Amino acid sequence: MRVLMKKFKKSFDMAEPKPMTVELEVGNTDRAFGTIFGSEITRKFGNTLPEDTFHVICNGYGGQSFGAFIPAGLTLELVGDSNDYMGKGLSGGKLIVYPPKDVT
Repeated sequence: MRVLMKKFKKSFDMAEPKPMTVELEVGNTDRAFGTIFGSEITRKFGNTLPEDTFHVICNGYGGQSFGAFIPAGLTLELVGDSNDYMGKGLSGGKLIVYPPKDVT
């Protein structure tokens, strides 16, 4: 949560957040990536955010439970692959996964 909250702080602090996209690297030790930030979104906004309000483009390897329980308004786009339980309990959020362009 700390990384995503810092990246999205300006938009998150608004009563009606403006859509924002950030890009960062992830590794297989980043377990349950997005889950804690998702709980903060739910706590503040409930299920009221439009799709893609907070959009994270992740490059690398999503760890176990990547995107678990993420709510509406949060999109995680993973350029790479992920461990097991990806997206378990998905709660309105969006997951997009595809391989890097240089993979054959």
